Amino acid sequence: MKLNKKIMIMSAATLALSNVMAMDYYVGAMGGVSFLDINQQYTSVEPTTLNPVTGLRQFNATAPLANVYAGVALNHKRLHLGLEGIVGSNFAKSSQSIHDVQGVSGANIKVTQGMNGFVGLALMPGINISNNNLLYLRAGFVGANFSTKSSSHIPLDTTKNDAWYLGYTGSKSHFALGYQLGVGVESYFSQRLSMRLEYSYMQFSPFKYHQDGTYLWNMPATFTYKPHASNIMLGVTYHFGGGGYTAKNNVVLPAMDEQSSDANSVKSLY
Repeated sequence: MKLNKKIMIMSAATLALSNVMAMDYYVGAMGGVSFLDINQQYTSVEPTTLNPVTGLRQFNATAPLANVYAGVALNHKRLHLGLEGIVGSNFAKSSQSIHDVQGVSGANIKVTQGMNGFVGLALMPGINISNNNLLYLRAGFVGANFSTKSSSHIPLDTTKNDAWYLGYTGSKSHFALGYQLGVGVESYFSQRLSMRLEYSYMQFSPFKYHQDGTYLWNMPATFTYKPHASNIMLGVTYHFGGGGYTAKNNVVLPAMDEQSSDANSVKSLY
């Protein structure tokens, strides 16, 4: 009899603790559209006068992106706190063509900037705004690989003093770190499935390329890149524990009969 009483007390205590704090493990995938902006600032010298030359180019692209994610979340009454990791790809590429460089007919240059794969880790605090609907924020770190490709066509009869080229022929890549901020809404359809709609902003630290004697007419130049991106994404999540769904129901809905009966059972033991 005493053993049964202890088992019932422990069961009731476990149920009460699960109602206070529910843990959920989940995985999912998102897809959407990315608006990528890369500011390119360059400094060089004019080959004839050797005077300093500076300029600014803006590369813009709109393209699809996709990622997979996994995380863990704690739910306490209406409050939510998640830790989430992401791995994804951004297909944004932007190209600019410069024709007749320095007035030289046929001296053409094409430069392409792009963002490739990215990874991130973020905290995601939130609050239940209604039954099984979560409003959350995203704040974390992100890293991405950026690529630069350049190609040129210069007439064979062009001499060193006829034209100059602020760029390089070939390709380079750079992994840049930054931060990600976002806001989203997640709706639970069951203990296992939910769907989210999210907007996020990525800002990356500036990075530089320096070219010295490796491009046309051996004029050195420094290129500084400042990338950032805005993303709108729709995702589907699979929950292993279903903790988020259960916690929301326990809070938003009226007291359940099962919980009331468990509480009465504990009282009767005393």
